[in-house]
Amino acid sequence: MTTAGPIATMRAALAGRLAVHDPRRPIGADDLFPAEDRHTAPRIARFLASDGSPRIGLVLESVEGLPRRLLDLTARHGLGPGLLGFVGAGGFEIAERELERDNDTPRPDHVTLEPDELAERLLSPVDIDVADIEAGARLVVGFGLTFRAHRGETGRARPFAFPKPTAPTGACAPVRAGSDRGGAVGLLDYELELGCVAFRDIDLDQLDRVDAAADFGYLVVNDVSARAPILRDRRKGYAHAKGRPTYLPAGPWLVPGTHFTRDAPRLRRMVLTVTEAKGNDAGHGPHTLRQDARLEDLSLGLDELLRLLSRQRRLSMRGEDGRSWPVTVERDGRRILPAGSLLLTGTPGGTAIRSPRAADQLALILRSLRYLRWPSEDYRRHLEAHRHAFGFLSPGDRVSGWITGLGRQEWLVR
Repeated sequence: MTTAGPIATMRAALAGRLAVHDPRRPIGADDLFPAEDRHTAPRIARFLASDGSPRIGLVLESVEGLPRRLLDLTARHGLGPGLLGFVGAGGFEIAERELERDNDTPRPDHVTLEPDELAERLLSPVDIDVADIEAGARLVVGFGLTFRAHRGETGRARPFAFPKPTAPTGACAPVRAGSDRGGAVGLLDYELELGCVAFRDIDLDQLDRVDAAADFGYLVVNDVSARAPILRDRRKGYAHAKGRPTYLPAGPWLVPGTHFTRDAPRLRRMVLTVTEAKGNDAGHGPHTLRQDARLEDLSLGLDELLRLLSRQRRLSMRGEDGRSWPVTVERDGRRILPAGSLLLTGTPGGTAIRSPRAADQLALILRSLRYLRWPSEDYRRHLEAHRHAFGFLSPGDRVSGWITGLGRQEWLVR
């Protein structure tokens, strides 16, 4: 009886019936966004004023992790809407002083964001645009396999860095799924992560001078990915798969590192759920838990990630447009992570992508010999054929992800 399971599994694999892994789990009461405590840390958000101009503000009131009432720091103190300008002008210190004042009484510089306005008016706290990335003025750099559970899912062992050449969008802005080589969406996947934005240039040869609290701010990000290009080319497909427009929801707000560090005494939980569109032919419930972890499970802290980046400093990858995108820039003979750049620290387990199990790997090798194609191509076809069962995203799905203290994202796939 003890060998019946493995033998049956091997027979199924040899017959070509590959496994299907479903990441969906039932939602528990504590998996939804928790009740919010009184916030003492300055929560900085960027938003559009009623006239359409960008502003920077202090979140005074939030509802289930989304900003509701803000103090317009641009109007009250003349602080520009750019993050680095805000930091250079002492914006965090000003925000901390404002938190000590009476903000319960409505004022002309208080702004209310209604829930149905968030997709349009709430901006990314980090103001990076594509022109910045193209010029090397600011970069977006991701890290893979920094959580042990995700390494197990993907079958790879070593963390690595990669460029993500796309501009961050607001926490509630829709994600445009797009298409892959003119066909269906290329296995669209979610990756809830902690984001770190550098407040100054980081010299990768002087990392002993970096202060993770003073030199960085922290926020929620989602490293949205189309998995098909990576399956086609695991060495070069990352910038192509991850660098498409709208593939980086960021925010809703940013907290300075002096108020948010990895060694904070309170455990910081990160949770992602998906509400599936009606009419999904997979037959599953509409609202499911996908990712559930704690930041303490992150196997590499910011110091270790920067050392990894220093070792891979000359890495570059080609994107969808054929352009080569770097993970650092060179200035005066030194390798730099420019001020304002955004680091994505990696995602925990629970994503839709899965590495084939050992029996499936054997089956894929046998099929590749028979049909003269790469095993990864056969596996990609298997994932495409069972994309709903694997939990890949589809247009109409709604994704919600939060990290304790950093708020919640909620965005629609289009």
